[in-house]
Amino acid sequence: MDYGEAIRRKPDFPEAYLNRGNAKVRLGLHKAAIADFDEAIRQKPDYADAYLNRGIVKDKMRQYEDAIVDYGEAIRRKPDYAEAYLNRGIVKDNMGRRGDAGGEPLGGGGRVSHSGGSQGGEAGPVKREKPVSDEDLPSVDEIKTQHFINKFRKAMLDNRETYIDRWLTATAIFLALLGVLATLLGVLACIGILKRNVLTDHNGAPRLKPDYPGTYLNRGIASVALGDEDAAGRDFEKARDLARAASDEEVAANAEQALKKLDDWRVS
Repeated sequence: MDYGEAIRRKPDFPEAYLNRGNAKVRLGLHKAAIADFDEAIRQKPDYADAYLNRGIVKDKMRQYEDAIVDYGEAIRRKPDYAEAYLNRGIVKDNMGRRGDAGGEPLGGGGRVSHSGGSQGGEAGPVKREKPVSDEDLPSVDEIKTQHFINKFRKAMLDNRETYIDRWLTATAIFLALLGVLATLLGVLACIGILKRNVLTDHNGAPRLKPDYPGTYLNRGIASVALGDEDAAGRDFEKARDLARAASDEEVAANAEQALKKLDDWRVS
């Protein structure tokens, strides 16, 4: 995308100035980038993204007070702008103004969020472009990283016993959970063995009394418990047919009901 050409064709295109400024940031042309952000803000005074990006560049140039002002302007125009709160908090913390950080988060951040534009013969609709990454803005990333390193070192020196106790507690909880899981797996395994034994017993019954419908009905129920719906269906049909032949209406009705339930489960 040639942002210069887009600006030449449509000078009042603040998104093009914003994106050209972002491109200049990637090339290390910070002062030129600020000039583009200035123009984007002049054309669109409520442009929160332009204030944020200009603040990040000033942060990179170690103009911290100006960066804080730009982050504040971005927040004023967009009160829920998390990146602006994040970056302003990092800068204040880096300057030793922790009491003035106002509860702003001190982790992550350093990310430019901006809007882009498409330009052909006429200005196209504004589209969202990929933000400049932390890698593109190492100064903010360095601030963030150093802050957490220092905080971690201090915590380890001042609270070694607390961290050890927490680690031991967490380890004990983890081992207890493993024990509970092993117990549950053992119970499930026992249930599976019992179900298989029941099915084995039911499998032997038809060989001893092949014309008794109740044995097929019970074996079908055991097959359902093991998830073998096809075998269950065959046994329920066999139990129904034998029960009808023996005028055993109760078993026949139970087998018919079991078949209906089985069909309902298959449909659902």
